[in-house]
Amino acid sequence: MKKSEKYTVWFFQLIAAIIFVAVGIMKFKGGPDDVMIFETLGMEPTGRYLIGTIEIIAGLLLLTDAMAAKGAFLGIGVMFGAIIAHSTILGHTINNDGGMHIIMLSVVLISCIIVAYIRRDQLPFIGHVMR
Repeated sequence: MKKSEKYTVWFFQLIAAIIFVAVGIMKFKGGPDDVMIFETLGMEPTGRYLIGTIEIIAGLLLLTDAMAAKGAFLGIGVMFGAIIAHSTILGHTINNDGGMHIIMLSVVLISCIIVAYIRRDQLPFIGHVMR
């Protein structure tokens, strides 16, 4: 990996990791927006705790060189699920947030896609095929 590529991938890893860990912790605290979202989805509280745990794990994996691609891949799955939930059931605004929720989901999804692509060699069954 070239030096410029390493800085780029770490930039996107940090963006996704910071958001994942912060949002995962907020899910455990049970903020009103999180509770409302998961009640609407019929997943409160178990789903909130499960998704919060997965987000924290993905964030921590993104903070390591060896596991960053796996964290990004996990994050892509969580973000696709969240975007589908917002597109079908929840809507694009949560408590009149002006769409900030969906914007943050998109930023994290794009960051994870970039990390997974740059570090694709670390992904089993995918990395060796994409080169």
